Amino acid sequence: MKKWFLLLFLTGICWSSSGQGVQFEKGSFAEALEKVRKQADGRKLLFVDVFTSSCGPCVQVNTKIFPTKEAGDFFNEHFVNLKINLLEGEGPEFGKKYKVKAVPTFLVIDADGNEINRFVGGVKDAGTFILLTKKAMVPENSLRELKAAYERNKCFETGLPYLQMLFRHVQPEEKDVITEMFWAGSDEERYNPEFFRMLSRNTTFGDAIFQEILLNKATANRLLGDDKVENYFTSRAYMHVVEKQYDSTALAESIALLGAIGLSPRHDTYSLLRIIQLKQQGDIDGVIDYFEKWFSPQMKTYGFELSDLYGQASDEQKARIRRYFEKAIETSRNTTQMYENLLQRSINPENE
Repeated sequence: MKKWFLLLFLTGICWSSSGQGVQFEKGSFAEALEKVRKQADGRKLLFVDVFTSSCGPCVQVNTKIFPTKEAGDFFNEHFVNLKINLLEGEGPEFGKKYKVKAVPTFLVIDADGNEINRFVGGVKDAGTFILLTKKAMVPENSLRELKAAYERNKCFETGLPYLQMLFRHVQPEEKDVITEMFWAGSDEERYNPEFFRMLSRNTTFGDAIFQEILLNKATANRLLGDDKVENYFTSRAYMHVVEKQYDSTALAESIALLGAIGLSPRHDTYSLLRIIQLKQQGDIDGVIDYFEKWFSPQMKTYGFELSDLYGQASDEQKARIRRYFEKAIETSRNTTQMYENLLQRSINPENE
């Protein structure tokens, strides 16, 4: 009897909690939209949560935000709410129509089925989620309005907000707008840090924009800083090799680029690609030479590549590999001893 009472008590809590949270429609998108149209006062919009069952951030929002009273009070007052699984039922067609490229995506839609705005990705608390939704309810913040402003006056001032929205929403127009803005912009606009961050995702090794940045590297360095420009070229070079499945030509092209922009052979990406190239060529002596010339044993380059090659090496090459690791071990011992001595000197200064 006590067990049944406890079960009923807990069930009552669950019902009470779910009643406080966001109430979602059970029907289709068309039915939810019709419900928005039939409102007597016309105040509510349609809120759509596009999710998949395997999406971690989707589960986070569904279990930590939607059940809260704070979320329920806001969304039930301002919206007809609907969930759509992107991979099931009407989800694929809905995703195609509204160009949903990532989950979770949250859309605010008017009574005519027009998207007012959206935001993408998980949010950890109800307050932030509500704030993002309030911004999405303002038509002036919508992708449609930002696009219209850019089309009326194509300049950096109108283009950057539009591009930021495309970037956040992972929209296919992003690359076209990046390209248009890059070629129309001044150096200060091209190498604006926020614009360049988005540009980096939309260029590939050797394309026209890539070549232009390479030709004007000094200007890019001056306006962005050496580190950002170096990261741009190293990431493009590495992705070029990966996309070409470690093809020997792609390796040679990427290594030549990294050398041309002045990277040291000790640089992480440069050394990774060069060692892969030497291994592809079967040049075991070349790999050993590379380690002996460019990496001192105290550097954080542990020599896995040398270890991997040991079984294929000649006796002379094995001896060189062993000497490299023995030197590394001895250097490590000396370094450890130095720090132990410094520790003792700190603890017992009277022993000096």
